[in-house]
Parts: sequence; structure tokens; C-alpha cells
Amino acid sequence: MLTSVLAFSVCLAEAPKPAPRVSEARQSQARPHDSIPPGKKSPAGPQCETKGEEHITITCNYRATARSSSNRQGASEIALDHSVISFRPDDSSNMLARLTLTNTGTAPMLDTRTVYLAIDDDAGNNYVRRTLPTVDLRKLSPGKAVTFSEQLRVAAFPPGRYTIALWIPSSEPALKFNPAHNLLISSAGVADSQKGLNILAKFTVEKRR
Repeated sequence: MLTSVLAFSVCLAEAPKPAPRVSEARQSQARPHDSIPPGKKSPAGPQCETKGEEHITITCNYRATARSSSNRQGASEIALDHSVISFRPDDSSNMLARLTLTNTGTAPMLDTRTVYLAIDDDAGNNYVRRTLPTVDLRKLSPGKAVTFSEQLRVAAFPPGRYTIALWIPSSEPALKFNPAHNLLISSAGVADSQKGLNILAKFTVEKRR
């Protein structure tokens, strides 16, 4: 869907030309996928910016949506405001994931759901499924934004197109792999209800020419 994170480098606009290669010794290069051109706003999804080549940083801002009419009084509803994902695409590295979330509902989150960072390629292969232990949705008081930061070790990414997402499955073991019971974030253009994922950003790793 969307701030190549959290991307949408978003599939709503034309992809920019890749930056010049720094070195012929490099085996791959990451670039944003379908980034929004400067000065233009996405009508529905996230707005992302990607900087760097050997070490890339994807920064995304997400738009709030009107509160769902089905959101009952005394319920929690989670929105994503901002994300930063930073890593080396062509080598093992410590990936930084920084997420700013807000409970836009009227009650605290009571469910003890584990939040995962998920990175898949276009063929649906899972490259990253890592827990984010610091991301505790129960810390989100209604109306208050909280920023969570996590570092995790990831391997290099082969050439291809990738989607970065949050997977927030049910806390019930029997329902963990049932997408219908995953928590979907309310920010515009983030939730993929079919897969049960929350799309942060997209990026592409290209072969060295």
C-alpha cells in the first residue's frame, strides 16, 4: 500500500529515479518504491521519504481517519502517526524501528497483544518476523501519543521489492494465525484487512549493474 516503513513509499505515485550508485563494489541498492513526489500529498495514504543508499532511512507520516462509527464508547482504537525504519539493505545490520502511536479511542488497551515487525517480498516470502518487545499497546492512554524504539538484527535483502508491516495477532494462541482476528491500525491507507497486516512502507533492492 503505501512511506518506502511503515510505505508507502506508497503505491499511489510514480516511483522516483534511483540515486547514483556510490560504488561499483556494492552488490545491491535500495530505493523507495512508489514514493510521493516532493510537494505532492497523497490523498489517502502515508507520505514517506527515503534517504541514503548503503544505509537507508525511511521516514513516514500517516494521516488520521475519522473515528469509526462502529467504535463504541469505552473502546480503544490505535492510530499510527509516524515511523522511522533505518537499515543496510545489502548487508547484515542493526535495523532501527521507531513508531509513534496514539490511542484515538476512549479507553486504554487491555489486551496483551505482541507486536511484530514483518518484511515480505512481492512473492509473499517472509524475510523478517521479529517481535518488538518495547511496543506495549497497553501504554497508550486515550489521546496520548507514545514513541517506541527498537533495534533488531536483520540479514541482507536479495534484490527484489519488499513491504514493511506491523503484524499484531490475537493474544489467543488458537487465533494467532487467523488474519480476521489481527489488530488493524486506523490510520488512512495502512490496514490490509485481507492479510491482516498494517503496511508501513515499501522499498526495492536492485542488482548492481
